[in-house]
Amino acid sequence: MLSCTQLSLKQLSHIVANTCSPTLGLDVYCPLEKYTFEQNQTMNIEKDAVVGITYTLKEANSGELVETVTQAQPFYFLFGFGNLLDEFERHLDGKSAGEAFDFQLSPEQSYGPVDTEAVVDLPVSAFMIQGRFAEEYVKEGEIIQKQDPEGNAMPGRVVKRGLETVTIDFNHPMAGKHLPFAGTVVEVRAATEEELDHGHVHGPGGHHH
Repeated sequence: MLSCTQLSLKQLSHIVANTCSPTLGLDVYCPLEKYTFEQNQTMNIEKDAVVGITYTLKEANSGELVETVTQAQPFYFLFGFGNLLDEFERHLDGKSAGEAFDFQLSPEQSYGPVDTEAVVDLPVSAFMIQGRFAEEYVKEGEIIQKQDPEGNAMPGRVVKRGLETVTIDFNHPMAGKHLPFAGTVVEVRAATEEELDHGHVHGPGGHHH
């Protein structure tokens, strides 16, 4: 399959994309005719740019593959909108389509160290549905959704189930880990006014309304 970098921008402007965001899991359908391209234009990553990347993420200590984003479905985002880790964006700042990147984020630069106070014991009664313990959902290793006092979602991992309590770890799954990213910038373009107003990418790899 031809990549975007193997096609001229004139050819790209006549492609109709039907793809899926690797992060959001949203079906997308958007004709590229709505965007204006300039032949042979090179743009560097900067604030308000739409950026498409491929990458692999591994857990540094174990070498375990955490995530792979391929050329078939690049990850697109608005640069400088605070949607991604600040240090992640800093390593991409100024790059252009076709450039590779390879860097590692420390826990302090990503999801923080493991917080022992985020591992809590909740009463079994907090997991009752219609008077019955929700054992089909509350299993060791499973991710469950709880809410803080303000009603915000708090995903947590079930560590252990006891007779009276369930131990839940509310740390981010990547907390305390060094995260090496390696990949390539596949596209950089100016965001449309609509994308800037909505705060997310439309078109290929973006949000579908």
